[in-house]
Amino acid sequence: MTTAAPPPLPTAAGSLPLLGHAIPLLRDNLAFIASLRAYGPLVRIYLQPKKPTIVVNDPVLIRRMLVELSPGLD
Repeated sequence: MTTAAPPPLPTAAGSLPLLGHAIPLLRDNLAFIASLRAYGPLVRIYLQPKKPTIVVNDPVLIRRMLVELSPGLD
């Protein structure tokens, strides 16, 4: 039995070369974070060149990370 690879994470629109998503985040951080919900439970943003940051938008996943997985997260 083979398992299918998970779908790739969506990347938020509006990334600028070298600056990534820093400008939209600095302009209006709450509106930017709220706009990421449209991408689904996980979305990739860039705050440093070539270093993605994964934003978790799903309350169930956030709880699991904070309660169940927190001892093993760095």
